[in-house]
Amino acid sequence: MTTTEKKTMYGVTFSELFKIDPVDAPRFAEQYQEQAEKSDSHGPLVYMELTGRRIPRLKGLSRISYIGKSTRSFADRYENIRRDLERSVNAFYYKHLLRSFKGLTVYVCECASEKYAKDLEGQLLAAYVYYHYELPPGNRAYGMGTEEVCDGLLSGKPATKLMVALKPSV
Repeated sequence: MTTTEKKTMYGVTFSELFKIDPVDAPRFAEQYQEQAEKSDSHGPLVYMELTGRRIPRLKGLSRISYIGKSTRSFADRYENIRRDLERSVNAFYYKHLLRSFKGLTVYVCECASEKYAKDLEGQLLAAYVYYHYELPPGNRAYGMGTEEVCDGLLSGKPATKLMVALKPSV
């Protein structure tokens, strides 16, 4: 995999896949698909989209705008993203992120198995909810383990070992 930067987020090492600058906002969908097609990451994998500036959350701030997984390569996952982004509310969402939060960088973590990718995505979403009381702005569904985290927060239980280990670094 060709990468330029490694970043540890929630205790997991991710490699930079590509970056889109704020000046590219009008061509975002085209640029995203072009970059995805060029990527040589192979699935299964977990990926995060990070903005250049932190986004205010219900609790705190975070650069993480999306946490996802794929059982295929990143290029296969976003085979038709250009069409989808140009014809949906996602176009407004991403253009706003690029302009207001200084660009977007995609990081990936290749996983040994589909089960590991699914579990890791769930753990990362649960950790995000633990620290910010909500999902990343681009996510619409909770991952595995998130319900237990919410139950713990509501009951006043102390942080689990997992949440302490997955302390955010971005």
